[in-house]
Amino acid sequence: MVIIRFRDGVDWFKANWVFRQLAEDTIAAFPQDGDLQFIMMQAQALGALFLDSMDTDAASATTRAIRKVAEGTIQGTIQGWRLTRPEDGVGQQMYLKSISELLDLIRDEEDAEKGDQEK
Repeated sequence: MVIIRFRDGVDWFKANWVFRQLAEDTIAAFPQDGDLQFIMMQAQALGALFLDSMDTDAASATTRAIRKVAEGTIQGTIQGWRLTRPEDGVGQQMYLKSISELLDLIRDEEDAEKGDQEK
């Protein structure tokens, strides 16, 4: 299992292959961003992405990148698991469900941050 720990204390945990695909897609989507590549490769090695303990700017940039990849995956512009394993329809459905859950968590955290800024 791999976990993403958000700054609001919420965790997203899924099978390694789900996170590995997300990380590969994120790195591929932002090939010029060496910091993001390092963060994603380190998270793969550790089995966790601790956004809650990152510098605020790095956590925000990483979250925005993951959000963009998640949105692209749901919209079908990023192939994700479908490209990696085109014969695995069940895996693709699991992957899309996992990415959809992640996107919901990201949006919830962004909404909470907006609410905090408005106070």
